[in-house]
Amino acid sequence: MLYVAGTPEDTAAVATAITARTGSFTVGRAADEDHYYFKGAVDELAVYPRALSLATIVAHAAFRE
Repeated sequence: MLYVAGTPEDTAAVATAITARTGSFTVGRAADEDHYYFKGAVDELAVYPRALSLATIVAHAAFRE
């Protein structure tokens, strides 16, 4: 689920398991590639080690405003 300012914007089903990676964490490009860069801007990215509840996401967004 993708949230923007605490509001759900998009969702996608995951058909396979997410595998652990040993490389660097990347945002805005394919992790194993030197191309396929995101053509835009990423602002106030937050990464958590677990899925968050809707209440936690809304609280996070309210804190950032």
